[in-house]
Amino acid sequence: MRSLLRIVLSALVVCSGLVLVAPVAEAEQPSRVVTALRRDGVFVHNQRDDNIDRDSLAEIVQDAGDLGYKMAVVIPLDPLPELRSFVLRVQQGGEFDVVVGFGLEGEIEAETSEALDGERLRALRVVRETDGSPEELSALFLTELTTDPVTEVPNIVWRIVRWVVILVALLVAAGLLEQLLRSVSKRGRQDQPVA
Repeated sequence: MRSLLRIVLSALVVCSGLVLVAPVAEAEQPSRVVTALRRDGVFVHNQRDDNIDRDSLAEIVQDAGDLGYKMAVVIPLDPLPELRSFVLRVQQGGEFDVVVGFGLEGEIEAETSEALDGERLRALRVVRETDGSPEELSALFLTELTTDPVTEVPNIVWRIVRWVVILVALLVAAGLLEQLLRSVSKRGRQDQPVA
């Protein structure tokens, strides 16, 4: 009886292990994705590639390469454990400078090397605020990441600069007027007859 119980328990453990492993095997593993990225830097799950222009994504990755960055674009179906961690693990595993990932419900994540980390948040914010295809958003992310942001000078700064310029101009004019008056008064003293 005990041996039968052990066999049944062993079978349950093996079956439960299979049940737990099955979803993991179906999901994308970052190591497999990194291997797939070696070809052209683009990974698109075969169930999501209907309206994805893989060649356009490969051109964007090539453009990044021309700028000196190793880039990858990943469009997984079921990233483990979630898209942000998945993209980070792909970036670290493949030693990419830039990895952009697109989730199922419009989710967008990106990871960069430490050298680009300061620009990543700004570029990611711009991409998240924009609607578009993965191709357009990948190109936008690369552009935002590699260009300096356009900064506008606040109006208060322009007012302060204007008042400083006016003040300096008044001081220069006052100095010139003082010099002119001194030279006129010296000439006036020299022209007076001595009594």
